[in-house]
Amino acid sequence: MGTIEMSETPIDQIDFSDYPLVKKMLAWWSAIDGRITLPMDPLSIPQDALPHIMWVELDEQARDATIRLAGSVPCNIYGKELKGLSVFDFFDQPVAKKLTSELHHCATQKVPSFKIKNRIGISGNTFSYARIALPVLQDGTQTHHILKFLEPSSFLQHDGDEAEFSAIEADPNKTNLF
Repeated sequence: MGTIEMSETPIDQIDFSDYPLVKKMLAWWSAIDGRITLPMDPLSIPQDALPHIMWVELDEQARDATIRLAGSVPCNIYGKELKGLSVFDFFDQPVAKKLTSELHHCATQKVPSFKIKNRIGISGNTFSYARIALPVLQDGTQTHHILKFLEPSSFLQHDGDEAEFSAIEADPNKTNLF
């Protein structure tokens, strides 16, 4: 599905004024100390964030990460339902292993991970976006789930123009972005 390039900045060094919904999600996560009772009630998440989330389950051997719930925006970007798909369904093996390792690191360290990603889609277009991965503590000590959130204001096309994500949300048949 293309290549991926990421940059990461420590959470305490980020000016979230450019990422208003990421800021809101991080505040929500901090207010609940990262604890979510399973099964998760999606209505407990800030409502304006719901279309932009992915709930990811990590296997205990740190070998895979599988999407268990995805909002309409990620599904529309990929042009299909994402529930049940693994990172290995999206990326070649070296990239999928790296992403899985990064998600497991986020979970074991119990610290949010903020990244800006640059992707080359199947159409050859390059896009970038910001996302935050929030580890979810089920029992207060361990997590096997990550709540990922894609910041809608951060989507950019290669030429620096904002991507037409309102059109994507309205037209799920548009699959040429990634």
